[in-house]
Amino acid sequence: MTIYLNKPAEEEVEETVEEESKSSLWYLGFVIGVVVGLPLATMLLWNWLIPAIFGLPTIGFLKSMGILALSYILFKR
Repeated sequence: MTIYLNKPAEEEVEETVEEESKSSLWYLGFVIGVVVGLPLATMLLWNWLIPAIFGLPTIGFLKSMGILALSYILFKR
Protein backbone atom coordinates (compact mmCIF):
# COMPACT_ATOMS: atom_id res chain seq x y z
CA MET A 1 0.00 0.00 0.00
CA THR A 2 1.38 3.38 -1.02
CA ILE A 3 0.66 6.55 0.89
CA TYR A 4 0.96 9.91 -0.87
CA LEU A 5 1.62 12.50 1.77
CA ASN A 6 2.28 15.48 -0.50
CA LYS A 7 -0.59 15.04 -2.94
CA PRO A 8 -3.02 17.45 -1.18
CA ALA A 9 -0.30 20.10 -1.07
CA GLU A 10 0.20 19.82 -4.84
CA GLU A 11 -3.53 20.10 -5.44
CA GLU A 12 -3.70 23.25 -3.30
CA VAL A 13 -0.94 24.87 -5.36
CA GLU A 14 -2.75 24.06 -8.62
CA GLU A 15 -6.03 25.46 -7.27
CA THR A 16 -4.45 28.76 -6.20
CA VAL A 17 -2.81 29.20 -9.62
CA GLU A 18 -6.15 28.59 -11.34
CA GLU A 19 -7.92 31.02 -8.99
CA GLU A 20 -5.29 33.71 -9.63
CA SER A 21 -5.59 33.34 -13.40
CA LYS A 22 -9.40 33.49 -13.21
CA SER A 23 -9.15 36.53 -10.96
CA SER A 24 -6.77 38.38 -13.28
CA LEU A 25 -8.86 37.48 -16.34
CA TRP A 26 -11.97 38.79 -14.62
CA TYR A 27 -10.14 42.00 -13.67
CA LEU A 28 -8.85 42.46 -17.23
CA GLY A 29 -12.34 41.93 -18.63
CA PHE A 30 -13.77 44.43 -16.17
CA VAL A 31 -11.19 47.08 -17.10
CA ILE A 32 -11.78 46.57 -20.82
CA GLY A 33 -15.53 46.74 -20.24
CA VAL A 34 -15.21 50.03 -18.39
CA VAL A 35 -12.80 51.52 -20.95
CA VAL A 36 -15.19 50.65 -23.78
CA GLY A 37 -18.56 50.85 -22.03
CA LEU A 38 -18.30 54.18 -20.27
CA PRO A 39 -17.28 56.23 -23.33
CA LEU A 40 -19.85 54.38 -25.43
CA ALA A 41 -22.62 55.24 -22.97
CA THR A 42 -21.41 58.87 -22.87
CA MET A 43 -21.37 59.08 -26.65
CA LEU A 44 -24.85 57.59 -27.02
CA LEU A 45 -26.35 59.84 -24.34
CA TRP A 46 -24.64 62.93 -25.77
CA ASN A 47 -25.80 62.18 -29.32
CA TRP A 48 -29.33 61.52 -28.10
CA LEU A 49 -29.78 64.57 -25.86
CA ILE A 50 -27.35 67.40 -26.54
CA PRO A 51 -28.03 68.02 -30.26
CA ALA A 52 -31.79 68.10 -29.63
CA ILE A 53 -31.59 70.33 -26.54
CA PHE A 54 -28.72 72.72 -27.32
CA GLY A 55 -28.18 72.28 -31.06
CA LEU A 56 -24.56 71.15 -30.62
CA PRO A 57 -22.99 68.62 -33.01
CA THR A 58 -22.78 64.90 -32.36
CA ILE A 59 -19.54 63.36 -31.10
CA GLY A 60 -17.60 60.19 -31.76
CA PHE A 61 -16.10 57.58 -29.46
CA LEU A 62 -12.72 59.30 -29.03
CA LYS A 63 -14.32 62.65 -28.26
CA SER A 64 -16.47 60.99 -25.61
CA MET A 65 -13.28 59.55 -24.07
CA GLY A 66 -11.87 63.08 -24.07
CA ILE A 67 -14.97 64.46 -22.38
CA LEU A 68 -14.71 61.77 -19.70
CA ALA A 69 -11.00 62.48 -19.17
CA LEU A 70 -11.66 66.22 -18.91
CA SER A 71 -14.51 65.74 -16.46
CA TYR A 72 -12.30 63.44 -14.36
CA ILE A 73 -9.55 66.07 -14.27
CA LEU A 74 -11.97 68.86 -13.35
CA PHE A 75 -14.24 67.06 -10.90
CA LYS A 76 -12.20 64.25 -9.33
CA ARG A 77 -12.65 63.80 -5.62
